[in-house]
Amino acid sequence: WPNPASDVVHLELTLPPGAVLHGAVRAVLLDMLGRQVSTWPVQRQGDVLTLSAPLSPGEGQGVRAGTYYLHLTDERRWLAGSTVVIE
Repeated sequence: WPNPASDVVHLELTLPPGAVLHGAVRAVLLDMLGRQVSTWPVQRQGDVLTLSAPLSPGEGQGVRAGTYYLHLTDERRWLAGSTVVIE
């Protein structure tokens, strides 16, 4: 949230019971052609994954307006994904 986003995108995901993660979890932002635009480390507290990712250039990694795929991944596989619109 929010979606569409302009400055920051927030993510919260509760893992299902018994979910096993392999290594660090990160969020990967892909453009509509599948090219990696940005990546951020995801925090884990118990079974909840959270992220607050800056989108504006002043925060280091500027993301242009458009539609993107946002995926969560550990070191072995994609965990979840969704579409996000950046304004």
